[in-house]
Amino acid sequence: MPADWSNGRSRSHARVCDGKGWSTPEHPLKNIFYKALSNKDLQPLSIENQPQKAVDVGIGIVIRCLPDKIQTSTDPDAAGLAVLITQRKSDAVYPGYWEFPGGKANPGEKTEDCVVRELREEVGIIAEMFGVLSDITHIYPHGTVRLQPRLCRLAPGSPEPRNLHVADHRWVRPEELASYRFPEANAGIVRELLDAISRGVIP
Repeated sequence: MPADWSNGRSRSHARVCDGKGWSTPEHPLKNIFYKALSNKDLQPLSIENQPQKAVDVGIGIVIRCLPDKIQTSTDPDAAGLAVLITQRKSDAVYPGYWEFPGGKANPGEKTEDCVVRELREEVGIIAEMFGVLSDITHIYPHGTVRLQPRLCRLAPGSPEPRNLHVADHRWVRPEELASYRFPEANAGIVRELLDAISRGVIP
């Protein structure tokens, strides 16, 4: 490095540090230094403005045919389909809301494995999958979730649902879903489910 450049840099640095300002002629890095300070694009993002990574959530939409020896909220002997919904506990986010059972996937866990595990842990059933609905990404104030719904049925020999890690559960007919309060992200799942049933996609 040339001697005059090294000396000039050292002298300028000293004057900046002791409050005497820039030397004359101007330091070669002066304009670059001020430009960098005034460039907002170079400022670090605040935590609030950083994009949030979506949390993958496996959702089990458990469907069974009626009549069965189950109690729906209307006529237990009506023919058709019934869907399993669960109620969130009082200490959960959105307490008292209803939802399709499911939960957060573990690192590296496949959606299908997550759904089977969550249904077993939350309501004690053994489920088998027979279909897929569209993924839904939704941004809540507390975070971003990517719901991955899977159509399920009770596997042969499965116990009936129990309230293991939920406040309550019910079998309801699809047309009754609109009368229950669901978190916002579930709205798209309900619409697609009702559309699939109306088109006969779900037997």
